[in-house]
Amino acid sequence: MSQQHELFAPPKLSLIAPADLKEPRLWVRRLAIWDAPGGRNIRDVPLRPGLNIVWSPDGFDDGNASGARTIGHGAGKSLFCRLLRYCLGEQRFADEAQRERIAIAFPNGIVGAEVMLDGVCWAVVRPLGIRRRHVAIADGNLDEIAAGDGATTSIDALIEAIEQAIITPSIASLARLQPGQKAWPIALAWLTRDQECRFDDVLAWRSPASGSDAPIPASGRETGPRREALRAFLMAITEEEQEARRNEETLRVDVGNAEREISHISWDLGRRQTRLINQLGLVEQPLPEMPLLLEVFRKASDERLTAAAQLPSGNTADLAAVKKALQDANGELSRAEEERVRLEAQLPVEKQVLTLLSSEIPGLSTAAANAASQVCPICEVPIDRILAEGCGLSHKLHSEAECRARLETKRQEVGKQQEKIAALEARLKALQPVIALAQQTVRQAEERVQAIEDVRDARTSAWHTATRIKEGVDRFGELSAERDELRKRLQGIEERLGHVPNRGFLFGRRRDSLLS
Repeated sequence: MSQQHELFAPPKLSLIAPADLKEPRLWVRRLAIWDAPGGRNIRDVPLRPGLNIVWSPDGFDDGNASGARTIGHGAGKSLFCRLLRYCLGEQRFADEAQRERIAIAFPNGIVGAEVMLDGVCWAVVRPLGIRRRHVAIADGNLDEIAAGDGATTSIDALIEAIEQAIITPSIASLARLQPGQKAWPIALAWLTRDQECRFDDVLAWRSPASGSDAPIPASGRETGPRREALRAFLMAITEEEQEARRNEETLRVDVGNAEREISHISWDLGRRQTRLINQLGLVEQPLPEMPLLLEVFRKASDERLTAAAQLPSGNTADLAAVKKALQDANGELSRAEEERVRLEAQLPVEKQVLTLLSSEIPGLSTAAANAASQVCPICEVPIDRILAEGCGLSHKLHSEAECRARLETKRQEVGKQQEKIAALEARLKALQPVIALAQQTVRQAEERVQAIEDVRDARTSAWHTATRIKEGVDRFGELSAERDELRKRLQGIEERLGHVPNRGFLFGRRRDSLLS
């Protein structure tokens, strides 16, 4: 059976190092660990350019027949690699639990590395425990920096130097990172994958279990940004392709925005259509689809507006005259009520005066009777006897005429008071029909005013309702036209997306267009 030929010729790959390049542009020459600045050197591992193999002996290599640690777990290989990543700029060197155990064992511990960048040795020192001193100095002596306690420079100087020398701004721009985001931490995540990701996808670089706190897009579920960064690091993407992708993504965003706007307008149109059908009384009628439905709404709203305009408006002159009559009737009623209140308050006072005057009549009547047959106020002897026999004690006697005159005067005052009270009562009685008539006149005037105002308000309300419905129909038409315009715009964008060329296969996976 003949072998099937490849559809495409296999690529011819070749890698030629520059003639003047004597060593890798970026590599780690040494890694060392101290228990404290200037303290005991716990580990000092020299490295060389090229392949460095880190291994741990198993139990049989040590002559351990029991086979303990036969597969070399727990020797520190992963931690050694994590410390290398830590000295190259990664934020964490272990998960939280392991960092806490190391900090307890070495509270002042530090790790240092000699990082070679284009032939320049960068001395890097970073803490393992509670210290917060991060140092990265070009052309520095690692042992002197680790033994001293100089100023903190942070690791950012090394990251920026690698960013400028190795990654370069052009590659960083092709990676399409977030504004202000560095490309080196992402490239470091790609170059130094977690061992937990060794059986995963080629785009799985950082495992959540490692606690490395890797930046996005080096971690997370979205693999698209990592694919973009990886292609940029491999120089497998051009600025023209990125520009095409940016244009495509802009079109995709425009499609999404247009679809959301169309969905919102369609929802609003449905809500308005239901309300207009109810307001125009078209619930029981069969209605056509748009755009004929809009014409039905316009015709019905115009008819409603015309009917409202034909309603009686209420004569303004008649309303003014009726209000004037109501005002006069209220004035007459108020005057009658005020007089009634005044009379009702005056009558008890006048009756009390009559009672006082009447109470003086008995005394005056007695005084007049006594004046006819008087008794001496001193000796208490009847005057007739005194006149007959004589009295040497008193010569003053009461005048009968004066007593009777006072009695008559008081009787006249009582009579006048009775006449006054009778007149007040008669006036109060006469006011009752006047007040009743005034109340009836006011009530009739109020009814006439209310009738005219009801006619006017009914027309105004009908006019306003018809106007609002008309405005609702106009807005319904505007939204319908806006939706049609958005649909045309969306169709144009989709046509433009349909002409975007398919750029083939990316990492063995076909790139589908947006319209597929």
